Amino acid sequence: MNTDVILDLNFISPLIRWFDREDTFAVSPLIRNENGKSMRVSWNLLKIIRGEIRRQDWNLEEALELAPQGKGLKSFYASGGSVAIRKEMFQQLGGFLPIYKPFCSEDKDLCTRA
Repeated sequence: MNTDVILDLNFISPLIRWFDREDTFAVSPLIRNENGKSMRVSWNLLKIIRGEIRRQDWNLEEALELAPQGKGLKSFYASGGSVAIRKEMFQQLGGFLPIYKPFCSEDKDLCTRA
């Protein structure tokens, strides 16, 4: 967690349940701003168009319908400010690369390598 993150009292349970699936590398929570509005970084839905990575818009209602059905929401990367990562896979990848100090884009790199 980043130091500016305020945790919901029961934040961990919805995250760790996804690790029952062996193919789960990382899980991001729903991130809200101080006004309660869902933040775009909660779900990084991207696509590649002619070699360029572009963000796609997403719909919170769609996400809220899929998750209870046990359908994970694929994301290009899990935001490093608040993420749960499978430790064994993190270690196999060698963790965060030192090139990203002082910690910018290391989450995108790690998830791309995963």
